[in-house]
Amino acid sequence: MSDELIKLDNVSSLSEIKKLTEITKTALEKCEHATKIWNRSRSGMMLRNMIVGGEYSSLRQMRQVAAEIKNKSMAMIEAKYSFLKAKKKAQIKRKKAEMEEDILKKEYLELQAEELEKRSEMIEEPYIGAMREIVELARLHDSLEKKIREEHGKFDEEIFEKEESRYWVRRSFAQSLRDIRQYGKIGVGNQELLEQIGFDPSVIQNMLIEFLNHYKDKIDVECNNILVFLDECAEKFCDVSVAKMNYLGLPCDVDNNHLLLE
Repeated sequence: MSDELIKLDNVSSLSEIKKLTEITKTALEKCEHATKIWNRSRSGMMLRNMIVGGEYSSLRQMRQVAAEIKNKSMAMIEAKYSFLKAKKKAQIKRKKAEMEEDILKKEYLELQAEELEKRSEMIEEPYIGAMREIVELARLHDSLEKKIREEHGKFDEEIFEKEESRYWVRRSFAQSLRDIRQYGKIGVGNQELLEQIGFDPSVIQNMLIEFLNHYKDKIDVECNNILVFLDECAEKFCDVSVAKMNYLGLPCDVDNNHLLLE
């Protein structure tokens, strides 16, 4: 194919243009399978580990899944109707071309129809990709819901509120660990976060440094020891924020009358 393209470097005649068009068509057909593989914007691995798995509680992961499904659904709907409108417009142009007696106008309408058909084909790929991504997100949704129901016996907003204290312990400690690895101490932003949820940053810094020193020479590259540590801290310190609320004279619970309950 490369030799043929070199010969057509200076395309001028209609026959040469037609030949180049056929070569290009063949090249595109060869690449069609590859483009379908990547018609999703994100892989399942990315969704599981970076988009959803990056959250620090099952309820937050579920919320992220719900947000991703909503956003992807909106994109899918937009692509769907752009695809259908382009197809219908192409059909209308074809019908008009069939009834047109003027040869020049007929050819022009056929060109417009072909352009709309090609445009619809381009729109179809991201539409299908969005649907495939939603299917993967729905699989994550089902897995998370099963996990939440097994752990809490139900899945509603009350459970979300209960899990929030553990979530913020995990998140603040994880972010503080990154600060210590990078700078040797907890940064101002995460110190403020720790104080907001009731912790003394100096005490937490010493505790996290002790944890990091314990594992500094380990060979195992997996991060499971960090996850276990964060879970243990979340369980141990989940009521720290309650002590702060009591000191400030603020309510520690949420009125269930305003929550979405099962």
